[in-house]
Amino acid sequence: MKKDSSILVGKKWGELSTELKEDLLSNCNPVDNMCETVKEGDCIIDFLEYEYVSVLGAVKDGEVVIDDEAIIYDTRG
Repeated sequence: MKKDSSILVGKKWGELSTELKEDLLSNCNPVDNMCETVKEGDCIIDFLEYEYVSVLGAVKDGEVVIDDEAIIYDTRG
């Protein structure tokens, strides 16, 4: 069952607690605009435990990186 996305949508990545960030990053999928997995570079980070929730980020040296100013959004618009 997916978690409630309303607690995330519209928030900046930097506003989240370290614990929540770690939880989100432990179950995410970095993809391009064609939903193909990204191994390096700019991408969309889909949070798999939350339906329709993503943020812009990047994969650098195998690690997901998200700027503190990046806004979490609902992929449905």
